[in-house]
Amino acid sequence: AGAWPGVAKAERPAPLDAVAAVTQHGGWLNTSRELEARDLRGRVILLDFWTYCCVNCMQVLPEIARLEAQYGDKLTVLGVHSAKFKNEADSDNIRRAMIRNGIGHAVVNDFDFSIWNSFNVSAWPTLVLINQRGQVESVYRGENHESELESDIDRLLALPGRVR
Repeated sequence: AGAWPGVAKAERPAPLDAVAAVTQHGGWLNTSRELEARDLRGRVILLDFWTYCCVNCMQVLPEIARLEAQYGDKLTVLGVHSAKFKNEADSDNIRRAMIRNGIGHAVVNDFDFSIWNSFNVSAWPTLVLINQRGQVESVYRGENHESELESDIDRLLALPGRVR
């Protein structure tokens, strides 16, 4: 098990299969088709729980973009848009926000908070790092976790069974 910075044991998100939890329903944007668990097996995945009216969520985007550029196809970044306000749950509004903010990775519209609840998320933004076995490795709430993320991603990529 990995580090859980600032997260008490009782609060730890613990879906048995994090990959299945993130692909539990449709509504994917920036993809040619719905993502399925089989598409993500064996990958190091960074989930970004965000909503487009959250200033802190927008401030995390440059960190995520740098990680995407640094790791390329060794890191799969997925956005989980969990709307704070009703109008934010509209896929067209999310798509416009993605374009406006230069988000190029896949994003799922978690309109019913099912993915949010599966991971016991309680704040925007929350980043969740998933290891190659499909298990939650680390959770980061708020901003300014880029160096921790780099260290944790490097460690996961150095493990046997890593994506090359």
